[in-house]
Amino acid sequence: MMDSEKKDLYLKNFKKVLSGAIDTKLFEIDFKNKENKDESFSQSILYNALNSNEKEDFKEDLDNIVKKIADNFKYEGDIVINFAKAEYFKPVKKVNEETDEAEDDNTYSFKFILCSVNKVQFPKTVLKLDYASKQFKTNSKLDCVINMDSPVEGFMFPCFNDNSSDVNRVLYYSGKAKDINIDFPENVLDCNFKKTAKEEKEEFTAVLKTVIGEEIEP
Repeated sequence: MMDSEKKDLYLKNFKKVLSGAIDTKLFEIDFKNKENKDESFSQSILYNALNSNEKEDFKEDLDNIVKKIADNFKYEGDIVINFAKAEYFKPVKKVNEETDEAEDDNTYSFKFILCSVNKVQFPKTVLKLDYASKQFKTNSKLDCVINMDSPVEGFMFPCFNDNSSDVNRVLYYSGKAKDINIDFPENVLDCNFKKTAKEEKEEFTAVLKTVIGEEIEP
C-alpha cells in the first residue's frame, strides 16, 4: 500500500536486520527461564502481538517493547523504532516417482515480527530550491533524516527451525559486531546473551597462551 520508493526503503532496512554472520552480528538467543512469566515479560508481549488480529492490540503490545527500550536507552541522539508483522510461506516439494519431477506438496507458513532501531540524523544547513515559490531557502533544522541503511540493532521473533517456529528463541541483530549493546538482548528482550565469536576466540587464545606461553603463535 506504500509508494514504491518508501516501500523499498523499509524492505532494505528490515533485510539488514536479517543480514550478517551468525554469532558476530546475528545471534539466536533464548528467553530467560523465569518461573512466573507475567505480561511484562518480553516473550509474552511478543507472543501476544504475533497472534493479535487487531491493529490497535498489536500497537498496544509493542508499545511495551518501546517502553523497555526507553528504560534502557544507550544511544547517542534520537532514534526511530520500526516494527513490521509479516508471514513467510515456504512450499515443500516432493518428487513424483512416475515423472521424476518435483511437485508442490505442503506449504509451511510462519508469522513473525521484525523490529529495527534506526538513528535520526540532522543534516547540515544547506540551500535548497523551493519549486513552489521559485526561491532558494535554507533547510529547516526540523528536516531530520532517518538512517534506514544501517539499523543500530533489531530483532526477529520467533526463530525458525526445521520448518517450525521456535517461540522460545529470538534472533537478535547488532549493527556493530565489536560494540554490542548487551542491555538490549538482556533487559529489553529478557534473553540470556551468549558470547560473541570474537570473545570466544580471545578467550581461547588466552587459554593457549597460559598453557604454552609465547612459544607458538595461536
